[in-house]
Amino acid sequence: MTLELKCAELAERRQHHKKKIKIDSNPRALAEEYKVVERAVIIIRSQICEALREKYKIAKSGKQLIYKFNETRGLELDIFTAEAMTEEVFGQFLRDGYGFLLTALHIRRPYQKQEWLLSDSNLVYLPELTHLRMDEHKGNLKKNFSSLFKNPFVAQLEYLSLRGNQLGVDEAKIIANADLARLETLLLDLNPLRDAGAQALAASTKLDRLRTLGLKACGIHPPGLAAINIKSESTWANVKVDLSLNYSD
Repeated sequence: MTLELKCAELAERRQHHKKKIKIDSNPRALAEEYKVVERAVIIIRSQICEALREKYKIAKSGKQLIYKFNETRGLELDIFTAEAMTEEVFGQFLRDGYGFLLTALHIRRPYQKQEWLLSDSNLVYLPELTHLRMDEHKGNLKKNFSSLFKNPFVAQLEYLSLRGNQLGVDEAKIIANADLARLETLLLDLNPLRDAGAQALAASTKLDRLRTLGLKACGIHPPGLAAINIKSESTWANVKVDLSLNYSD
């Protein structure tokens, strides 16, 4: 069966299950139906991922490991180098419409300019993406940083790591005002956020679901630390906050 037919079969099974939920009100029957659908979906998605690996020449093992199929989370791409999967190939992967399979994306340095992700004119369709990690890209992410948060997938992120990207106060304000209502983990370590950046995050009303916040070595002094600590006594009472290697006095 071709890749296109497999994708169509996956979509059809999901649509069928949605209709079943609307028609059948028997919880036990729905639960059994769901298990059957989920098992079938796992098999189909696995087959699709293998076909994609062949089509786009994605490395599956070795030093450039960028491919993993997780039965629970779906397709995870971990891009180590541009040689493993060039920006052009990944852009084509998205343009071909296979972004709906991605649930986790880790783009490591040194990668290219992420034009496919940081462009206002090329918003990315990743409807199931929940984990995004883009660490240590130095200053590359600062250009058009706001474009990243215009992508619709941002609203569904549960995990976001942007460590070591030279992000400052302006970027902290963009994050604080972004639609991140589902975000549980936010890692901003090793960015010069300073006091104003910490205060912007503490003042945000859109990060109330956080459970982990990394602010290690962000150049935060007592005023910024105080803002975070005050927030930790209320809305962030259950949030694990790492404020190590900042200026406590």
